[in-house]
Amino acid sequence: MIVVNKDRLKAEWRHTLEYAPNLEELLFKVAMLKPTCSFAVSDKCVTKEYYIDKEDDNTRKSKDSIFKIRVYDNGEKLGDIGITERYRNGSSERCYFVSSHRILKFRGGRNTTTTADIKVAIRAVKQSFSARADDELKIQIRNQIQEGINSQHNHGENTIRWDFDQNSELAFYAMEAYKARMRGDKYATMPVRPVSIKNLDEHNKKCEKFEHTSALFHMVKAKLGYGIKANPMGGLVVYDLATDTITKYESFSDLPENIQHKYAMFKVLNFEEPITTIGCKFSDEYCYVVQ
Repeated sequence: MIVVNKDRLKAEWRHTLEYAPNLEELLFKVAMLKPTCSFAVSDKCVTKEYYIDKEDDNTRKSKDSIFKIRVYDNGEKLGDIGITERYRNGSSERCYFVSSHRILKFRGGRNTTTTADIKVAIRAVKQSFSARADDELKIQIRNQIQEGINSQHNHGENTIRWDFDQNSELAFYAMEAYKARMRGDKYATMPVRPVSIKNLDEHNKKCEKFEHTSALFHMVKAKLGYGIKANPMGGLVVYDLATDTITKYESFSDLPENIQHKYAMFKVLNFEEPITTIGCKFSDEYCYVVQ
């Protein structure tokens, strides 16, 4: 029997849910092909199966079932295998699907291939289910950190700008500059409270967050700090921006002390909550830790 981790399933589902038809056969073949891999399911791997109950006057009924299984190797997710339906010539057919970051298509699901032939599905597993090399991991983590902090920086900048009524502020500045010139002053002064800001407390919070975001943005730009990828099934990959190298750790306790203390703080911080002295967590999988 193939062991499938069900810790992320609802408690009431763990011992009652069945696999979608033909999924167990696919799971068995993949497990034989990839003996070092582990398997897991979560609530997102569950769907409703509709069927005709012949014992109840052919009534159409539904039940929850597992249609997708996630595949991991040494903690890193390789992809998904599962059962789905596809529509051709006005009718539907049940088929297998294989998803992986190594599958690139120009039609349909970009990272997914579907087939009614289990041999074709197994061939796709052979070709695409392999762990990322170190160079691939470096690029992946670097891109995620850069995209995450750039997006947050741009959003924060726009957020504080949108609080202003630009026409009112420009007109006010023009008049203040005019009055200063009439007095013979070289400089005009501006009030610390912008005239068009309605809720100053809320605006201050946005400015404070942007101050932290901006500091982290410049650290990442200067290649300082660490990008961290947490594998869903355990293990951590740390990317050093300064040296452009990665180091793999089996657990949190194995992390260097200077990273460990800051990384632990993400347990009490929200996603995309930047702290200049700690860093920022972008998702369950990726975060940035300051040097």
